[in-house]
Amino acid sequence: MNNATTENFELGIKKALYRIAKSYKIDFKISNPQCDDSVQDYYIELVENLISLGNDYEPQVVLLIDEYDAPFINMEDGNLKDGNLKVIRDFLTVSKDLSGKNNIHLEFVTDVSAYCFNECNSGPNNLDDITLDPSYACIAGYKEIDLLAPHSMYYQRISDLAAAEELSPDDIIADIRSMYNGYKFSTIPSTVSVYNPWSTLKFLKHGELDN
Repeated sequence: MNNATTENFELGIKKALYRIAKSYKIDFKISNPQCDDSVQDYYIELVENLISLGNDYEPQVVLLIDEYDAPFINMEDGNLKDGNLKVIRDFLTVSKDLSGKNNIHLEFVTDVSAYCFNECNSGPNNLDDITLDPSYACIAGYKEIDLLAPHSMYYQRISDLAAAEELSPDDIIADIRSMYNGYKFSTIPSTVSVYNPWSTLKFLKHGELDN
């Protein structure tokens, strides 16, 4: 999404919401992303239409936002950073309002940094930071007990790679454990470490260890 200017960033969000509407065959009252209607208007109308689809669709929306802080966190231009931050803050404020109306079942937001809105007295101050919450310590990686279970598809792939290299599975496991295991998302000493999911999946696909 183009975030070189705040205007381009807003337009990109409106176009994305418009594409989602079209994928569900929703006829937006707001039909032109180039118009002056705000991102909030697009978002509210989209959610109101989605929860009214009926048939086999649930009457609530699940919202997933990946790296919500990317459009502003490393910006050197202070004005651009503040402008993009306001767009995100306004968007998440609408999410809070829609959640209060029971229109959103789950809102899951990831970030690049530790920046969050919990300090806000208003706006998106309803976000629950689970980064180091022990209840979610294994949500962002593979536990070894699951990855290396003897009958799992992952272990079978490791066995195939080992056979091709004339090695034992234990040799391969030792290498990937050294490279990709050890991430902990809780300060509790007994927290189970997890494998980096992206690096592990790349290894299982290509059979090459790579940082």
